[in-house]
Amino acid sequence: MLMFLYHEGSWTRGIFRRSAGARAVRELRESLDGGQLQLPLTREHIFIIAGVFKDFLRRIPGSLLGCEVYEEWIDVIQTHSLKVVGTLCRMIRRLAKENALLLRYLLAMLHAVQANAQENQMTSFNLSVCIAPSLLWPPGAPCSPEAEGEGAKKVKIMQYVFLSCRKKYLEFELGSAAVIAVSSQHYAATTMLCVGEVKY
Repeated sequence: MLMFLYHEGSWTRGIFRRSAGARAVRELRESLDGGQLQLPLTREHIFIIAGVFKDFLRRIPGSLLGCEVYEEWIDVIQTHSLKVVGTLCRMIRRLAKENALLLRYLLAMLHAVQANAQENQMTSFNLSVCIAPSLLWPPGAPCSPEAEGEGAKKVKIMQYVFLSCRKKYLEFELGSAAVIAVSSQHYAATTMLCVGEVKY
């Protein structure tokens, strides 16, 4: 799924912003949950796949970035600008292994999309607006529009993570974006590997 978004999402205008039909998203999610993924996926599925992936992020227990340290994440943006990157990287190092692995792939994929923003119109800000609500929420609160009282702060956090930490964290600590840019003949195998490694 991440491989597909990495390759096809970069060329899709409004990826993650345009919504897919709820029924189509539900059917693909149920197919994935039942181990009955119907391949090959095509560009016609791109918005459905993006919807399923965001739904997957919202279903991670405790959120990808860790709801137990929600206030610490929110406080980061109050930090002096010169210290923000270091503070964010320290927060990321505290993530569970599975969460850190998924964040690695997520940032690589988002970087590929943002790099082609002239074509897809998804700048780092637009991506942050679309993705941030699915990455972090307060303890005990569901990930839903009603729980988005501090949405602007989460968008700003995601922008800092995406822009400031990408080089320092992604490339030097977890490997470059090339980890997901593998040759096309390994497409299906890598897609299943990425999903399998981050099961919750």
